[in-house]
Amino acid sequence: MPSWSQPRDAKGWIVRKASFRGAVLILAVFTVGILEFRFSWLEYLAGRYLIATNVHRPESGNVWDRGRMQKVATQTLEQMVTHKIAVQREAQEATTLPQLIAGLSDSQGTIISAVQFKRLYAKIPQAVAETVFSPIFMLRISAEGSWDRVYLEREAEQVGIYLLDRTNNVLGHTTVGERKLQNTASPGKLCDTSGMI
Repeated sequence: MPSWSQPRDAKGWIVRKASFRGAVLILAVFTVGILEFRFSWLEYLAGRYLIATNVHRPESGNVWDRGRMQKVATQTLEQMVTHKIAVQREAQEATTLPQLIAGLSDSQGTIISAVQFKRLYAKIPQAVAETVFSPIFMLRISAEGSWDRVYLEREAEQVGIYLLDRTNNVLGHTTVGERKLQNTASPGKLCDTSGMI
């Protein structure tokens, strides 16, 4: 036998289950859900909390490792750029070809202007200059006006010298023994290439 307090039809069940507090609670939950979807304030609060407590967490995991690797890569790149600038400055300040070659590193070449190379070339003895590049060849590419710069690199005990145009096409290439060029520091008959400059 049903209790006298039990509702007897559907309307009675709805009236009994629906109350003011229940309606307010459901409305509050829906409001919070809609505001979360619209403004993402829960993620914002969680992010603020994580930022505030970030100092106390250990630096481990893929994100931290990636950040460390990026920092090391940036520092290494800065060191390489600084070294490259220092090498270029040394090359620009060189007064003789042996001095320029002495400043070359094994891993990195250097580029100088054609005008500077002509000045350095004019200071080496004529006998050695002819084994580097023929003075006639130097005059010809200077007269053509396409010669723009020179790339020098150390290749074991040799020095590679590349004459380049503005688009980095090689106009002439030679490999000279480093000792032969170092010996040119002693006085001798100089190569007269004053007409090239």
